[in-house]
Amino acid sequence: MKAKKKSIIIASALIVITAVLATAFLPKVFSFARNNKLSSYFSQDIKNVDNIELISPAQVIGGKSDTLAGIKESLRLGADSVIVDLCFKKDFTPVICSDYTVAESATPVEDLFKAMCTDEYKDISVYLNIIQLSDLSKLNELCVSYNLISRVFLTGIDKDHYGMITSDDTIIPLFLDYEITSDDVKSAEEGDFRVPEFLSKYGAFGIVIKAESADEEIVKTLNIYSVPFIVDNVTSEEIFCEAALSNAVRIITDTPERSREIIDLWTIDMQERHASSVEKSLEELSQKAGD
Repeated sequence: MKAKKKSIIIASALIVITAVLATAFLPKVFSFARNNKLSSYFSQDIKNVDNIELISPAQVIGGKSDTLAGIKESLRLGADSVIVDLCFKKDFTPVICSDYTVAESATPVEDLFKAMCTDEYKDISVYLNIIQLSDLSKLNELCVSYNLISRVFLTGIDKDHYGMITSDDTIIPLFLDYEITSDDVKSAEEGDFRVPEFLSKYGAFGIVIKAESADEEIVKTLNIYSVPFIVDNVTSEEIFCEAALSNAVRIITDTPERSREIIDLWTIDMQERHASSVEKSLEELSQKAGD
């Protein structure tokens, strides 16, 4: 019986040890596998790595989205900015909410603005994705009173709703959804691109484009013409890497922690390659001087 009991204890100990080791090392193994999958991207340089703005939706906390806690968690995970849904109460008070039917009990946008004025969040920007069209007077007043005009933006207006909100209605910079067409791609390639007329017509600040449209030539052209844009619909790590390589600046990501990790690892890789290149050049110069 004693031998049997001893065997059970040893077996249990082995199970515990195996579980601990798995917990400690499996994440590293998976991380290595994922990084290896992205190695073809890491071998290239991101020209604007220091300027990439990771925009993240609020994390779901306790089953709830669009909360202050969720916003703070996204920032803690590595996001530079956040994008949250915007609705309005019956008295036009703006709230953070994805469903206007529960707007009366939702978190007021003012609470978010107050947090943005603290030292901890003084550098972040917020993108308010319009779910419910309404009078924006109170939202404008809040932006002015908290001095946040340069850090708050509006999104969520697609082609079917152009003109329903313009610069006449809001002092907050407005990004309009825009679908890149084959004509846009062709004109960009041929150097005949024209800035979309609706930008000036509606007083829009910039556009939101889907990741699949954000190829290098389009992004290059938008940057040349100084058209601010946001890349959305980033559904995988590979698509995120392609957006970064295309020199996109504003990228919406649902996984801020992983996106930040990719950028950090990529930056380290670039630094190591550049340092190696400099060292090699110095060695070659030294050899020539010796000869």
